[in-house]
Amino acid sequence: MIYFNSTELMTGHYYNYKLYSMNVIYVSELFGSIQVLIATVPEKPKKTEFVTSSLTDNSITVTWDEPSYIGGIPIQRYDLWIDDGADNFGAAPIQVVPLLGDKTFTYKFTSLTAGLIYQI
Repeated sequence: MIYFNSTELMTGHYYNYKLYSMNVIYVSELFGSIQVLIATVPEKPKKTEFVTSSLTDNSITVTWDEPSYIGGIPIQRYDLWIDDGADNFGAAPIQVVPLLGDKTFTYKFTSLTAGLIYQI
């Protein structure tokens, strides 16, 4: 196996690569191409904060801020987990897709059971 190492790449940029093989006489047809977006791991999001709760629709609303460092490209989504009121977190998170330009996010959990303590 042959490896190719690109260095000094910048976050937030796309790099395109194409692969051909070549001998003394011929160049092959294009074998394949790949486009790579360079980014790094973003900081963890700011801690969620309680905003409000409602007994009329059994809901809890939370808010959080975008991390200071987002890895060189916009955040595509946040995953939120809420337990069932008995310390059991679900297998799948609730996915929140940020709107372009937003720095503060809010989510309202609904259909909760009154009298239970929830963790988010």
